[in-house]
Amino acid sequence: MTLNTPVISAKNVWKLFGPDPKRYLAKMKSGMDFNSIRDDGYIAGVKDVSIDVSRGVVLSRIRAAPSARLGHLTFECQGAFPSQC
Repeated sequence: MTLNTPVISAKNVWKLFGPDPKRYLAKMKSGMDFNSIRDDGYIAGVKDVSIDVSRGVVLSRIRAAPSARLGHLTFECQGAFPSQC
């Protein structure tokens, strides 16, 4: 295992709030945006996010505007603190 090998990996993660999120996600059309999902009565708290975390990386908060596209996030850092990245 190298320092760049992910020790935590999550792919295509969704967090939907609403009456039946599993059923909605299974039937949802590809490429829907936050507004379309909300119009259907659901809230997308996390929309199709992927992340790989390598050994030694300490994560803090990730902030983004609701319209931000966070389809794939890769953190590559040898330092233990964000200021060292």
